[in-house]
Amino acid sequence: MGGVTHPSIFTCMFGGEHMQHEVFEKIVMHKLLDNNDELFNSFKLQYANAQIIDREFTGCGFFTKFSIPASLSRYKVSGRIDDVMATFDNHYEYYFILYVTDGLIDTLEGFASVGDWEYDYENATIKHCFADRRDFNLE
Repeated sequence: MGGVTHPSIFTCMFGGEHMQHEVFEKIVMHKLLDNNDELFNSFKLQYANAQIIDREFTGCGFFTKFSIPASLSRYKVSGRIDDVMATFDNHYEYYFILYVTDGLIDTLEGFASVGDWEYDYENATIKHCFADRRDFNLE
């Protein structure tokens, strides 16, 4: 994997090999869950134990649905974490939303801001949307 060019930016390069969607998705999830409070730590534990039960590619993005073991603790929150974006070769922007339902991570959505989703993950740059703050809506 390429180096970290900024504390909140990952550049992914595999020397000519295409990054698989699953690896890309794991890096996006790591970035979305990049917070060290108790709530986000519970989401990290959920993700570490999650099973993917559905993945749909729409042409302009994707949806990945998770199943979380019932034995894991949860906070009584719902909403979304949506402050992560990516660019591929510094072109169009792509955005990600992690939906939380009744305290459990539920669905990851990725979508292109313009046009179709490019599934060539070489040279992807993944970062938080804002350099000075996190932005999410959990209630």
